[in-house]
Amino acid sequence: MNNKLKIFFYYVLMIIITSAVCFLMAEYMFARYYYSNISYVKNKEFDPEIGWVYLPGKYTIKSIHSIRTHEIYINKHGLRSKEIENAGEMKGKRIIVLGDSFTFANGIRNEDIFTTRLENILNAKQPDSYQVINAGAEGYGNVQELLLMRRLADNNVTGNIYLLMLFINDILDNLCYSYGDNTENLVQPKYILNENKRLVLLRPPKKEINENTEFAPVTKRGNRFKIFEVMKNKISSYLQTRPDLVYYINKVGYNVKFPRVPGLISGWYDEKTLKEGVPILKGAIREIKHEAENKHALLIVSLIPSPIQVYPEVYGPILKRTFSENKLVENWLSEKLLPQRTVKEICEELNIPYLDLYEDLHANNNKELYIPNEGHFNERGHRVVAESLANYIN
Repeated sequence: MNNKLKIFFYYVLMIIITSAVCFLMAEYMFARYYYSNISYVKNKEFDPEIGWVYLPGKYTIKSIHSIRTHEIYINKHGLRSKEIENAGEMKGKRIIVLGDSFTFANGIRNEDIFTTRLENILNAKQPDSYQVINAGAEGYGNVQELLLMRRLADNNVTGNIYLLMLFINDILDNLCYSYGDNTENLVQPKYILNENKRLVLLRPPKKEINENTEFAPVTKRGNRFKIFEVMKNKISSYLQTRPDLVYYINKVGYNVKFPRVPGLISGWYDEKTLKEGVPILKGAIREIKHEAENKHALLIVSLIPSPIQVYPEVYGPILKRTFSENKLVENWLSEKLLPQRTVKEICEELNIPYLDLYEDLHANNNKELYIPNEGHFNERGHRVVAESLANYIN
C-alpha cells in the first residue's frame, strides 16, 4: 500500500471516529438534558368518586419539546393553582376554568398557560379585578369536571364565572371509552341519563392498572436514539405549517401515517358513539350550568379544536393515506366542523354563552400552535387562546 493510500484511509478513519464521538456526545447530552419525564411523574391518586385526583405538592417536569424544566405546584384542593382563599376573602371576580389536559397543560410553564395569561390580560387595566383558577385535570370528561366542581363548592371554592373548556375527546371520556380502541376505561365513573335527562351513576370508578388508564404501569425507556427523537419532534412541529412540503415528502416515498384513528374521528364520526355521546355531553353541560346558577355564577362554554381541524391541509391527506376507504374518515372529510356545530346548537338551546376557538386558531395556522406527537397547545397556542377568551369576556 503506497503512502497516499495510507494517508487517505487514515483521514477516512479519523473522520469516522470523530463523527462517532460527536454523535455519542450529542446523544448523551440529549438523553441527559432533553428526555421528557412527564410519563414518569406520579402526581395522581385513585379517587372512588371522580376516578383520580392530583396529589398536592411540587413536581419538576421535563417536557419532550423543551430543554428546560419547569415546576408544577398542586395546591391542597388538587388544582394546578396557587392556594385559594375562601370566597368571602377574595378580591374581584373569580373565574374557575374546568377542563382536561389542555387546561392543566402539564408540559407548559405556569406563566405561559392560557389561564395565567388570561388573568394577566384581564387585570392589565385594573389590577386584582379577576382571579383565574386552573381546575383542569388530565383525561377528565365533562361528568368528572361536574363532580370536581361540586367538590370544590363543598370546600368553599366557588367562582363568579365558570369557564368550561370542552375538547373533542370529551365525547369519548363521558362514555368512558379509551381513545385508541373504544374499550371501556374502568377508572372513569360511568354515568347515564335517566328518564328526566338527569345524570345518574351506573358504575363507580375502579382502580385498573393498564396502559389505557391514568394508572398505566411505568415502562422502561426505549432504545431509540434520543438525537433522532429530537430531530423527529422538531421536524414534525415544522411540518404542521408546511402542507406542500408534506406532499413532496410523500411523493419521494416517505409515507407519514397516523398510528391510530384520532379521537376526533372515532368519537364524532361514528354513528353509534355519536348517538350515545351527544346526549351525555348535553346532560353534563346542562348540569354544570345548573350548578353555576345555584351559585349565582355565569357559565361560559368554549370548544378547543383538534390540530387535525386547525391544519386540515396537512393532516387531511395523511388521514386519507393512512385509512384509505375508512368510512369514519370519509364522514370527517364531508363535515370537518361537526363538533363545533353540535356544541353551538347545545349551547343555544340551553342559553349558554359559547366561544368557538376554531376561527382564531385556524387564522393563525401559518404558525406552530400544537406540540407534535402529543397534540396539546405549545406556548403560542396558549397565547392565542388567552387572547380569544379575554376578548370574549371583556
